[in-house]
Amino acid sequence: MQIKLVGESTLRQKCPLIDINELKSNKKWYESLIFNMTEAMNNNLGIGLAANQVGYGMRLFVTAFNAVPNIYINPSIEWFSKEMVMMEEGCLSVPGTYLRLERPSRIKVKYFDIDDMEYKKVDLFGLPARVAQHEIEHLDGILMTDHAAERTLKLQNQNYGILL
Repeated sequence: MQIKLVGESTLRQKCPLIDINELKSNKKWYESLIFNMTEAMNNNLGIGLAANQVGYGMRLFVTAFNAVPNIYINPSIEWFSKEMVMMEEGCLSVPGTYLRLERPSRIKVKYFDIDDMEYKKVDLFGLPARVAQHEIEHLDGILMTDHAAERTLKLQNQNYGILL
């Protein structure tokens, strides 16, 4: 599974919701996609990966913290904390680029759970909250570089030749 890089149109498209009836009818296919996304994320030393980063235009992302995968289908942020935190972020679709971005420290996410086949809500804080916000922005066609003025971009590896 190849990760799409900045400049590819799939990264700029707002991803539609996954039809839950279709997911239920094709659960094995979605489980295979999720497995492959998780492997691609791990193989590239990532901690989050949105479906459109691997060419699938649907509202789905995976994360992994301490080797525990988390799957978010049709995620939406229902609440943001007022407390903001500045932290450096990277992105598998923008290799070699790291930005200090300010984001809410806590969020509440509603998502569909493929195992229990129902919608759930989870409170996230710290790094999991940051990664979820980053991945949900991917699903909306927003890249982390959209938050930064050109002069704040700090390219760590000039060998990619990527135009931001």
